[in-house]
Amino acid sequence: MEFAGTNYSAVGIAAVAGYAFGGAWYMVLSKPWIAATGRTEAEIKASFSPVVYIVAFIAQLVMAIFLAGAMGHVGTHWLGVLLIEGLIIGWIGV
Repeated sequence: MEFAGTNYSAVGIAAVAGYAFGGAWYMVLSKPWIAATGRTEAEIKASFSPVVYIVAFIAQLVMAIFLAGAMGHVGTHWLGVLLIEGLIIGWIGV
């Protein structure tokens, strides 16, 4: 399916940026999370699977495509209005 006027390079950049931000966020919070689960770092590394990272990136890509399509339906207003509407769409998921 193709949306008219969708900038797919921007969608890809948004997906990569969201994935990178999420990775940085969870690296900062990894030690408190490990402590909260009661497991050791060795146990978590033993159960490593790259599938989790692949699914996370695909989820970021799907969200970026959805948000681009939703913002495409909002219209091309001046930047301030588009930014506000984009934030509203992102917050409530309309």
